Amino acid sequence: MKSLDILKRLVTVISIAFICFTVTACIDTNHHHEGTLDGPQANRLIAKLGKKLNILDVRTPEEYAQCHLRGAINIPVEILPEKISALPEGPILIVCRRGVRAHKAYHIILEAQPQRREVYYLNGTPTYNEDGSCNCMTFK
Repeated sequence: MKSLDILKRLVTVISIAFICFTVTACIDTNHHHEGTLDGPQANRLIAKLGKKLNILDVRTPEEYAQCHLRGAINIPVEILPEKISALPEGPILIVCRRGVRAHKAYHIILEAQPQRREVYYLNGTPTYNEDGSCNCMTFK
């Protein structure tokens, strides 16, 4: 009887360990890739490249109309696969509200155009200023 209790406990511990491992392996909240930029990195990229940097806003048209970065083009992430040919050449910074849609757009672009270089996305939140400039902050 005692060995049966030990076996049950061992199975329980192994099951809990397996569940914990599986859950933590499936959760990736940071989404870090070569093109992932936090707020300060995105601010430096914007300052360094200026008008040479293409900014792609992948939010909805309604969100874009409320506020957006000066010069940003708006292609919602839901229709990006159909509009991939509309992307300008050169470096591109993808932004959204918190980084989730930008992360998705990053992968859509690299899958459709694997030869493309200098693709970045903000894993953070841009705060928009009235003059169309922004300050990119890291979202936590």
